[in-house]
Amino acid sequence: MTEELFDTPPKQLYEATGGKPGKRETLPKPAQKAFIAGDTVADFDLKEQDIQGNSTQKNEQIVDSVRKSGKKVRRWLPW
Repeated sequence: MTEELFDTPPKQLYEATGGKPGKRETLPKPAQKAFIAGDTVADFDLKEQDIQGNSTQKNEQIVDSVRKSGKKVRRWLPW
């Protein structure tokens, strides 16, 4: 989700913003709001999916869905 929303790996996002890795609450409020929007859309989109297959296939489908959700939300963001 981080790469889709901010076009940067998580480590770089936290370093650039002074946040503590893995703790979204330490990020600036606009970044926190972007994550909330991304998570909400991803949750909705995943509930609409028919995830099937073995665990590897399911994980790939979930990752693909979350990436698509992140790209969808990115279009709404000012950056």
